[in-house]
Amino acid sequence: MFIRRFHLEKGSSAREAAKLAGVQMTFWIGWVMTSYQTIFLKEQGFSAASVGLVNALMSAVAIAAMTFWGMVSDKIHSVRKVNMILLIVGFGSYAVIPCLANVPNAFLVLILFITVFNFFKGSTTIFLDNLTVRICSGRGMHYGVIRSSGSVAYAIMSLLVAANIGWIGSANTFWLGAVLMIPPIVLIFFCEEPGGRSRAKSDKKNGLPVGLLFKDSQYVAFLVFTFVFYVAIGFEASFLPYYLDEMGFGTNNYGVLLAFRAFMEVPLLLGLSKLSRHFRMQYLIMVAAMLMALECFLFGSVVSSLVSCVGICLLFGLGNGLYLGASPNYIYQLAPDQLKATAQAIYASVLSAAGIVGNLLGGVLFDAVGARPFYLITGAVFMAAVGLFLLSQLMGKKPKTAEAEF
Repeated sequence: MFIRRFHLEKGSSAREAAKLAGVQMTFWIGWVMTSYQTIFLKEQGFSAASVGLVNALMSAVAIAAMTFWGMVSDKIHSVRKVNMILLIVGFGSYAVIPCLANVPNAFLVLILFITVFNFFKGSTTIFLDNLTVRICSGRGMHYGVIRSSGSVAYAIMSLLVAANIGWIGSANTFWLGAVLMIPPIVLIFFCEEPGGRSRAKSDKKNGLPVGLLFKDSQYVAFLVFTFVFYVAIGFEASFLPYYLDEMGFGTNNYGVLLAFRAFMEVPLLLGLSKLSRHFRMQYLIMVAAMLMALECFLFGSVVSSLVSCVGICLLFGLGNGLYLGASPNYIYQLAPDQLKATAQAIYASVLSAAGIVGNLLGGVLFDAVGARPFYLITGAVFMAAVGLFLLSQLMGKKPKTAEAEF
C-alpha cells in the first residue's frame, strides 16, 4: 500500500519509486552526522565568529562547485554519476577531519581541509534533489512522498544519535557519516538516468544556452529571494548550538530539536500536491519563509524552557517541509529541458553566496548582541526576503500555474 502512494500515473515504476525512497532514507540517515560538525568545532575552541568563518569559506567554495557540477551534469547528461562522485569523494574526505584536530596549527589546517573538500560534499543535497525531482517528474511519481521518507529517517536517526551522543562523541560522527553514505551510493548506482538519449544528442549539438535562464524574470526574482532567504537560514541554522548553550538548554539537546523539526517536514511534503492545485508555488514558498520567521521571533522573545524551545521549533519544520517540496519543483518548472541541472546549480550557488554573508555576519552579530536579539534580527531578515519576493510577483508578469510534478 505504501508504494502505491508514490504514483500519479499508471506508467510509474514501483521499483524505481522504492529505489528513490531508499536513496532518500539512507542519505538522510547519514546526513544526520554532519549536524555535529559545529559542535565538534565548538569543542575544539572555535567561537561563534570562527565557526561562521568556516561556514562562510565552505559556502564560497560551494559557489564554484555547484555551478561546475551542474554544467558537468548537463554536459555528460548524467546527474546520477555526478551524485556518486560527490558522495564518494565528499564523505571519504569528511571522515578524515577529526584526525586533523591534533596536528600542528590545527585551527588553520581544519579550516583549510573542511573548506577545500566542501567542493564535493557541499553539493550533495542539491544534486540529490535534482535527481529525485527529475525522475519523479519523468515517471509521474509523488515527489513529496518520496522526499518525506528522507525526513522521517532523518528525524528517527537524529533522536537516536542525540540520545547516545555522550558516548558516541562528536569526533566519531565524521567516520560514521562516511560509512553510512555507502548504501545511498550503491542505490544511486542502480537508479535510472533522468532524460533520454535522443534529447542528449540534440543538446550536445546545440550547446547549453545558459543565458536563457537570466532572461527569465521569474527565475531571476527567485534568485534574489534566495539570497536574502539564505542569509537568514545561515543566521538561524549555523548558530543554533550557541543559542541552546547561552539559553542554558545544553548542546546535547541539539539533535532532539533537529529530529522534531524533521518530523514536522512530513505533513506538508505529503500535502504539497494538493496545496499546489489551489496555490501558486511562489506563494507556498513565501508562506514557508514566514513560518521560519515566526519561529525566530518566538525564539527571540518567549522561549523560557527546553519544552517551549522544542515546541516553537516545529514551526521551522513545517516551513522547511513546504520549502523543500516547493523550491526544487518551482525551479524545475522554470528551467528549459536542457538546463534543468544548471538552473538548480546556479540557484545553489546563490544560496552559497548568501551563506558567506549569513555565516560571516551571523557569527560576529551573535557574539555582539547575544541569543535573543540575534534571533529577532533573523526573523526580520526572513520577512525582508518575503517582502522582496512578493513585490517581484506583484510587479512582474503573471506567474505560471503549478504543475503536478510532485
